[in-house]
Amino acid sequence: MHQPGRSPWIFGSFAADFGWLYLPGTILLAWVILGGVEALPAAWLFPLLVMVKVLDTGHTYTTVWRTYLHPTERRRISLYTALPLALFAGIAVVAD
Repeated sequence: MHQPGRSPWIFGSFAADFGWLYLPGTILLAWVILGGVEALPAAWLFPLLVMVKVLDTGHTYTTVWRTYLHPTERRRISLYTALPLALFAGIAVVAD
């Protein structure tokens, strides 16, 4: 839950969060869709994968902390558990 005087953003603002967490993956995905993978030198592949993995892992752990592990959010654990399960069940029904 947001506390007065504290930013709800991981990096302090929407722009910083968007720039560090969402923009790199969006740019990479757009580049792959537009066929830019062939132009990628092999030397860039490993560092690129490491950067994406580090950012993605950090974002995942931050999300887990803010939802499942934060003391004030534990009271909503049923919502954080039931909603994903309901979505997976709905997708399974539609996909079948």
